[in-house]
Amino acid sequence: MTVTAVEVHPIDETHCCLAHVGWNSKFEKDGRHVEVPFTNTYLLEQNDGKLKAFWLDHWR
Repeated sequence: MTVTAVEVHPIDETHCCLAHVGWNSKFEKDGRHVEVPFTNTYLLEQNDGKLKAFWLDHWR
């Protein structure tokens, strides 16, 4: 798995930001090389200076 892109969009002080992270999964199946690019979107909140992902959406 490789991260291919990261976009961060601020929201407010409670819900720190929305992060779009592009991924590329490479593997071999039945002797074939397969690549599956996809993007996950994470909604992050910040508590005590620590970021926590509390929502995730998957886009292909």
